Amino acid sequence: MRAVRLRRALADRLSRAGSSRDPVWRDAVESVARERFLGSAVAEATEYGDRWKVIHREEVTEDEWLELAYRDQTWVTQIDGTTVETARGTVQGAPTSSSTLPGLVVLMLDAAQIANGDKVLEVGTGTGYSTALMCHRLGDRAVTSIEYDAAVAGRARDALT
Repeated sequence: MRAVRLRRALADRLSRAGSSRDPVWRDAVESVARERFLGSAVAEATEYGDRWKVIHREEVTEDEWLELAYRDQTWVTQIDGTTVETARGTVQGAPTSSSTLPGLVVLMLDAAQIANGDKVLEVGTGTGYSTALMCHRLGDRAVTSIEYDAAVAGRARDALT
C-alpha cells in the first residue's frame, strides 16, 4: 500500500534528521495516517508572506495527495478563521489552523519527554495529527486535547474517530 510506504519513508527521513531519539515516535509516524487529518483541501505558503496557494484533493491524483500528505511540511487548513476547503486559487490572510510539519511535531513530543504511563493535556488540537501520534503511544484515555474553534475541533474529532 502506497500510504504505508510513504509513512515509512517519512519516518526514515525524520530519524535521519534527528527529530526524535525515541523509536516509539517513529512507530507512531509509521502508524498514523496523516492524510486523514488534512481534510479535502490544504494551503501552502507562496513567495508572499500572507498569501497561500490552495490545493483541493479533487484537483490532484490520489498518489499526489498522499505524497503531499507525507512531506515534512506544514499544511494550512484554515485562514483567518475560514477553512481553506471553501477557497480556490490563492488566498490572502493569516493561518489560524494547520497540520504542522511532522518533523517539528515529533521533535516537540520528544523534547517534552512524554513516556509510557504519562497523561497529556494538549492545548490547540488543530487537525488532530499530533493528538493521534500521542494517542498511538499513550492510548486515547491518556490524552486530552482542547480546541477553541468549534469547526476545527469537529474536523479533528472526525479524523481521530
